[in-house]
Amino acid sequence: MGVRDSIRNAWKRLGGEEVAAKGEAQQRKTVPLPSILAPYSAQRALPKPTPANLRKFAETPVVRRAINIIKDRVASMDWQVRLKRDYSPDKVGYAGRKMTTLRRTLEEPNDSDSFRTLIEQVIEDSGRIAVIEDRVDQHERSFQRAKGFAVAIGTIFTLIQCVVELLRRK
Repeated sequence: MGVRDSIRNAWKRLGGEEVAAKGEAQQRKTVPLPSILAPYSAQRALPKPTPANLRKFAETPVVRRAINIIKDRVASMDWQVRLKRDYSPDKVGYAGRKMTTLRRTLEEPNDSDSFRTLIEQVIEDSGRIAVIEDRVDQHERSFQRAKGFAVAIGTIFTLIQCVVELLRRK
Protein backbone atom coordinates (compact mmCIF):
# COMPACT_ATOMS: atom_id res chain seq x y z
CA MET A 1 0.00 0.00 0.00
CA GLY A 2 1.43 3.35 -1.04
CA VAL A 3 1.29 6.73 0.60
CA ARG A 4 -1.64 7.74 -1.60
CA ASP A 5 -3.71 4.72 -0.51
CA SER A 6 -2.98 5.23 3.17
CA ILE A 7 -3.99 8.91 2.96
CA ARG A 8 -7.17 7.97 1.09
CA ASN A 9 -8.00 5.34 3.72
CA ALA A 10 -7.34 7.83 6.52
CA TRP A 11 -9.76 10.31 4.96
CA LYS A 12 -12.36 7.57 4.57
CA ARG A 13 -11.97 6.55 8.22
CA LEU A 14 -12.36 10.20 9.29
CA GLY A 15 -15.55 10.37 7.22
CA GLY A 16 -16.95 7.34 9.04
CA GLU A 17 -16.42 4.79 6.29
CA GLU A 18 -15.01 1.37 7.06
CA VAL A 19 -11.89 0.58 5.09
CA ALA A 20 -11.27 -3.03 4.08
CA ALA A 21 -7.82 -4.49 3.66
CA LYS A 22 -6.72 -5.35 0.13
CA GLY A 23 -7.82 -8.99 0.11
CA GLU A 24 -11.03 -8.55 2.14
CA ALA A 25 -14.46 -7.81 0.72
CA GLN A 26 -16.12 -4.74 2.16
CA GLN A 27 -19.33 -5.39 4.07
CA ARG A 28 -22.58 -4.08 2.64
CA LYS A 29 -24.06 -1.08 4.48
CA THR A 30 -27.61 -1.10 3.09
CA VAL A 31 -30.36 -3.68 2.92
CA PRO A 32 -30.70 -5.26 -0.55
CA LEU A 33 -34.48 -5.74 -0.23
CA PRO A 34 -37.22 -4.18 1.89
CA SER A 35 -37.58 -5.94 5.24
CA ILE A 36 -40.90 -7.47 4.24
CA LEU A 37 -39.43 -9.22 1.17
CA ALA A 38 -36.05 -10.17 2.60
CA PRO A 39 -35.60 -13.37 4.58
CA TYR A 40 -34.75 -12.82 8.23
CA SER A 41 -31.08 -12.29 8.81
CA ALA A 42 -29.07 -10.73 11.59
CA GLN A 43 -27.26 -8.28 9.32
CA ARG A 44 -26.20 -4.92 10.67
CA ALA A 45 -27.15 -3.17 7.44
CA LEU A 46 -28.78 0.25 7.36
CA PRO A 47 -31.87 1.06 5.31
CA LYS A 48 -31.20 2.77 2.00
CA PRO A 49 -31.10 6.59 2.35
CA THR A 50 -34.13 7.31 0.17
CA PRO A 51 -36.11 10.52 0.73
CA ALA A 52 -38.97 8.56 2.32
CA ASN A 53 -36.62 6.75 4.72
CA LEU A 54 -34.89 10.01 5.62
CA ARG A 55 -38.25 11.67 6.39
CA LYS A 56 -39.16 8.73 8.66
CA PHE A 57 -35.75 8.94 10.33
CA ALA A 58 -36.25 12.68 10.88
CA GLU A 59 -39.38 11.91 12.92
CA THR A 60 -37.44 9.99 15.59
CA PRO A 61 -37.09 11.93 18.86
CA VAL A 62 -33.31 12.37 18.91
CA VAL A 63 -33.10 13.50 15.28
CA ARG A 64 -36.16 15.74 15.66
CA ARG A 65 -34.50 17.41 18.66
CA ALA A 66 -31.28 18.03 16.68
CA ILE A 67 -33.25 19.46 13.76
CA ASN A 68 -35.23 21.75 16.08
CA ILE A 69 -32.07 23.03 17.79
CA ILE A 70 -30.48 24.00 14.47
CA LYS A 71 -33.76 25.35 13.11
CA ASP A 72 -34.26 27.54 16.20
CA ARG A 73 -30.73 28.93 15.95
CA VAL A 74 -31.17 29.81 12.29
CA ALA A 75 -34.65 31.26 12.80
CA SER A 76 -33.54 33.45 15.70
CA MET A 77 -30.68 35.06 13.75
CA ASP A 78 -30.99 38.75 12.96
CA TRP A 79 -31.40 39.51 9.28
CA GLN A 80 -31.46 42.51 6.96
CA VAL A 81 -32.40 43.40 3.42
CA ARG A 82 -29.52 44.76 1.34
CA LEU A 83 -28.67 45.28 -2.30
CA LYS A 84 -26.40 42.78 -4.01
CA ARG A 85 -22.70 43.60 -4.21
CA ASP A 86 -22.68 44.86 -7.79
CA TYR A 87 -25.66 47.18 -7.31
CA SER A 88 -25.86 50.61 -5.76
CA PRO A 89 -28.95 52.63 -4.77
CA ASP A 90 -28.32 54.82 -7.84
CA LYS A 91 -28.77 51.84 -10.20
CA VAL A 92 -31.98 50.63 -8.54
CA GLY A 93 -34.99 52.93 -8.66
CA TYR A 94 -36.68 53.56 -5.30
CA ALA A 95 -34.22 51.19 -3.56
CA GLY A 96 -35.00 52.46 -0.05
CA ARG A 97 -38.76 52.12 -0.46
CA LYS A 98 -38.42 48.66 -2.01
CA MET A 99 -36.15 47.41 0.78
CA THR A 100 -38.48 48.80 3.47
CA THR A 101 -41.51 47.20 1.81
CA LEU A 102 -39.71 43.87 1.48
CA ARG A 103 -38.59 43.95 5.12
CA ARG A 104 -42.13 44.67 6.35
CA THR A 105 -43.54 41.94 4.11
CA LEU A 106 -41.07 39.37 5.43
CA GLU A 107 -41.57 40.42 9.05
CA GLU A 108 -45.32 39.80 8.80
CA PRO A 109 -46.09 37.54 5.82
CA ASN A 110 -49.73 37.34 6.93
CA ASP A 111 -51.90 38.10 9.97
CA SER A 112 -50.99 34.98 11.97
CA ASP A 113 -47.33 34.39 11.00
CA SER A 114 -44.01 36.09 11.60
CA PHE A 115 -40.66 35.85 9.86
CA ARG A 116 -39.61 33.21 12.37
CA THR A 117 -42.53 30.90 11.58
CA LEU A 118 -42.00 31.52 7.86
CA ILE A 119 -38.29 30.65 7.94
CA GLU A 120 -38.95 27.60 10.16
CA GLN A 121 -41.38 26.28 7.56
CA VAL A 122 -38.89 26.94 4.76
CA ILE A 123 -36.11 25.13 6.64
CA GLU A 124 -38.39 22.23 7.53
CA ASP A 125 -39.76 21.83 4.01
CA SER A 126 -36.69 22.68 1.94
CA GLY A 127 -36.55 19.18 0.42
CA ARG A 128 -40.24 19.22 -0.36
CA ILE A 129 -39.97 22.65 -1.98
CA ALA A 130 -37.64 21.21 -4.63
CA VAL A 131 -40.17 18.46 -5.34
CA ILE A 132 -42.98 21.01 -5.63
CA GLU A 133 -40.86 23.14 -7.99
CA ASP A 134 -40.27 20.09 -10.19
CA ARG A 135 -44.01 19.35 -10.25
CA VAL A 136 -44.82 22.96 -11.14
CA ASP A 137 -42.28 22.86 -13.98
CA GLN A 138 -43.79 19.61 -15.25
CA HIS A 139 -47.32 21.04 -15.17
CA GLU A 140 -46.11 24.21 -16.89
CA ARG A 141 -44.61 22.14 -19.72
CA SER A 142 -47.86 20.15 -20.01
CA PHE A 143 -49.85 23.38 -20.12
CA GLN A 144 -47.59 24.81 -22.85
CA ARG A 145 -48.08 21.62 -24.91
CA ALA A 146 -51.85 21.88 -24.43
CA LYS A 147 -51.77 25.52 -25.57
CA GLY A 148 -49.85 24.51 -28.69
CA PHE A 149 -52.33 21.72 -29.38
CA ALA A 150 -55.26 24.13 -28.95
CA VAL A 151 -53.67 26.62 -31.36
CA ALA A 152 -53.16 23.83 -33.93
CA ILE A 153 -56.79 22.67 -33.62
CA GLY A 154 -58.01 26.28 -33.86
CA THR A 155 -55.96 26.79 -37.03
CA ILE A 156 -57.40 23.63 -38.58
CA PHE A 157 -60.98 24.71 -37.78
CA THR A 158 -60.29 28.17 -39.21
CA LEU A 159 -58.98 26.67 -42.44
CA ILE A 160 -62.01 24.36 -42.68
CA GLN A 161 -64.33 27.32 -42.13
CA CYS A 162 -62.53 29.31 -44.86
CA VAL A 163 -62.86 26.42 -47.32
CA VAL A 164 -66.57 26.01 -46.49
CA GLU A 165 -67.14 29.77 -47.01
CA LEU A 166 -65.30 29.67 -50.35
CA LEU A 167 -67.36 26.69 -51.54
CA ARG A 168 -70.60 28.32 -50.41
CA ARG A 169 -69.86 31.52 -52.40
CA LYS A 170 -69.21 29.63 -55.65
